[in-house]
Amino acid sequence: MKIYLRILIFLISILLILNSCGDEVLVDKLRNDGHPCKVPEWILPQEGNKSSTFEYSMYQIKAVSSDLESILYHLNGYYLYSRNDNSVSYIPLGEFIYSDPNIKSTHGSYKEFACPYSMNKYVFLVQFFAVDGKEYLHWYMYDHSTKTVTKVTPIEYREKGISIYDTTAPRSLFQWLSNSTEENDLLYTSKGVYCLQKNKIIDSTFSFPNIFSVSPNGKYKWHLYSENSGIQNQNTGYYLNGIEIIGIETMNSKLFFPSINNNIVWSPDSKFMSIIAYKDEEFSIAKSSKEMIIIDVEQSLLQRKIIRVKSVSFRDSYCAYRIGRQGLFLNDNKFAVSWSYNYDDKGIIYEIDLDSLDKKVLVDF
Repeated sequence: MKIYLRILIFLISILLILNSCGDEVLVDKLRNDGHPCKVPEWILPQEGNKSSTFEYSMYQIKAVSSDLESILYHLNGYYLYSRNDNSVSYIPLGEFIYSDPNIKSTHGSYKEFACPYSMNKYVFLVQFFAVDGKEYLHWYMYDHSTKTVTKVTPIEYREKGISIYDTTAPRSLFQWLSNSTEENDLLYTSKGVYCLQKNKIIDSTFSFPNIFSVSPNGKYKWHLYSENSGIQNQNTGYYLNGIEIIGIETMNSKLFFPSINNNIVWSPDSKFMSIIAYKDEEFSIAKSSKEMIIIDVEQSLLQRKIIRVKSVSFRDSYCAYRIGRQGLFLNDNKFAVSWSYNYDDKGIIYEIDLDSLDKKVLVDF
């Protein structure tokens, strides 16, 4: 009996030591380089924690070209990184936008889409305040081969922009569809499929309300039934092609929480999605611990629940707590992801391998 009591006292003393380490707290796993991961001081609960009051700018990956060799990213402006020659080019989107006398300031709400057939073209959806004080949207096309920016907002809205309050207008862009061609650019909008060359909606067939993400081939639509959807006899929740998906929100993950709806990334073949979300676990700093999840879309639809095929914890694998908003497919197993070890630096864009967890620096200029 005394032996068991001594063992119990010893175990309690070890726990007390571990809980008194302060900023020396270690997570329960090692980094992939074999060293323990020290939790940074800036993430630990403390009075006036700066991480909850201000967010420093860091590299945010936005899109990848059709040949998977150029990465569009943002850091106080848009840039293109070429994996072929390890070069970076600035995109003068802001200069073009502010040359419009009707635009007073941009709202900061942007969406970016890479052309499915050309490695040089990108479309941007930009929300802005006009001189009349109201909010509007414009669409812009950037061609990297000519370094030119062109406004491609639908003709009837091209001069003033699309009012964010105009429910009859295509206020949202969800996808540049993969069956687009040089003569037939197809953009999936909130009002249907819009053809840039014809300057009109060519397919307005909608079977689901509140779509927030569409696959490159247009086959899969994630959408939301809410209390104000106006649809009778439907549960409130997230759906894929009309099928409610179970397990879409877990304790901390909240995979499709509204603030990250725009950060769903599809594989070029529309078979998978990548999402960066909070880790689903009980941990004192779990809200700053994130993982990238790869989801099998067709299996999720068939089984009516999220089917994960791969995942990587940035904390456990790289001791990283500040992660970019999305990870982009570079092939079936390699991704471009940005993260920062320190709270106030811009981070680095890495290429990571989901099998080996090896990382390779892409952008650190």
